[in-house]
Amino acid sequence: MRKIAKFFLITIFATLLFAGRASAVNNPKLSNNPDSPQSIEIRRTITGAKEPVTNTFEYEIYETKNTNLVRDIPTDIRLEFDEAEPDEDGVVEQSATIDLSNMSFKGVGGIRYLAIREVSSSDSEDYPLSSQIYYFRVAMAGETDAAGWQTGHFTPTLMLPFEDEDGAKYETAEFAANYDDTRMHIRIVASEEIEHPTEGDVYHYIVTVHGREGEVYTVYAPDAEYDFNGELVTSDTECVAGEPCHIYLYRDEFATIGEGRDGENDQLRLSTTYDLEFELSSKYVEPEPVKPIVPKTGIAVQIMPFIILAVIAIIGIAALRATPREK
Repeated sequence: MRKIAKFFLITIFATLLFAGRASAVNNPKLSNNPDSPQSIEIRRTITGAKEPVTNTFEYEIYETKNTNLVRDIPTDIRLEFDEAEPDEDGVVEQSATIDLSNMSFKGVGGIRYLAIREVSSSDSEDYPLSSQIYYFRVAMAGETDAAGWQTGHFTPTLMLPFEDEDGAKYETAEFAANYDDTRMHIRIVASEEIEHPTEGDVYHYIVTVHGREGEVYTVYAPDAEYDFNGELVTSDTECVAGEPCHIYLYRDEFATIGEGRDGENDQLRLSTTYDLEFELSSKYVEPEPVKPIVPKTGIAVQIMPFIILAVIAIIGIAALRATPREK
């Protein structure tokens, strides 16, 4: 009987021992929990880039409801492009992982909602901010400290506001913008400067684009020679920022500065200003102004007949007086 009781005691002890170990495995700590990552990846993509990209984007993580239930939220989150070369499709990409492991959450278990957004760009003219906001939730489990802050592990999960065709949600907070979203070009049409054009007139435009030093803009103009005041001239094929650019056109011809191929990839920022001067070839002769006939009106015209009659009467009276009377 004692042997049977001893056997049951050993069996129960072993069961409890292995159960304890199993329990410990099912509640792993942060350091050995590969299924509970504590980081979020962000990726920044620039498309349409025609030159190496040098720019810094900054991001922030914030509580969507401002509940102050999260502390130690990461700050100084940034992606830096340092002369990053675009690929053959004009795409430049940079990614980084945000470590969330130092964050603490008030209370045991439950869900907390946070968000990531882009807040600054060192060159916002070329690389504008993305308006995209990525939301993610944090599911928590474990113990709390004496102040009630979470000390166990948690799992952040991105909740993007869009899904692909298969309904699958992406794992990465991806911010993207087109390099050409804020670009333009200048269009010049030779038709509006004078009221009485003469066939064969040559229009000469002098354009100075106030862009950044060293920038060069493509000029699309008719490939032809023009007789401008006895000199054969052609339009410039490019404009350099800050320097005069010369364009020659016949009436109704046009030219563009900074226009991309097929109407895409324009080269001038929306904030770019320029000066435009204009002169016409000497073949143009300003027509003589038509002199208006102004009718003579007024007091002098109205009383002149009476004055003439009065003078004649005075002369007549004087003549009668000078004539000797017959006796």
